[in-house]
Amino acid sequence: MKSDFHSIYDDYKKDIESRIDLTWLPEKSQDSREHQIKVVFMIASNGNVQNLSLLSSSGDKKLDAAAIEAIKKAAPFKALPETAPKLLDVQYIFRWPARRGHAIFHQLGR
Repeated sequence: MKSDFHSIYDDYKKDIESRIDLTWLPEKSQDSREHQIKVVFMIASNGNVQNLSLLSSSGDKKLDAAAIEAIKKAAPFKALPETAPKLLDVQYIFRWPARRGHAIFHQLGR
């Protein structure tokens, strides 16, 4: 059974993932190895992104830069749900060459 926190954010999470995936356009690479990039940021109640940073590099500076740029281009996001805390902590994991990512939300204090 899902917690109330996760059920509240299901649609919000899907929207964020869709928007970021559409803006993540890394350059084509001859490297076919799988890469993973982890980015962290916070979403304010109005949808603005704060404290965006690279948590874990892929080892490829161009892929890392494309991941950061994707978050910037996708922002601002929709305002957080009314029941949300003032800030939502997000870890976003990009995968290459799959070009798909997913968000992990962490609830911060109200």
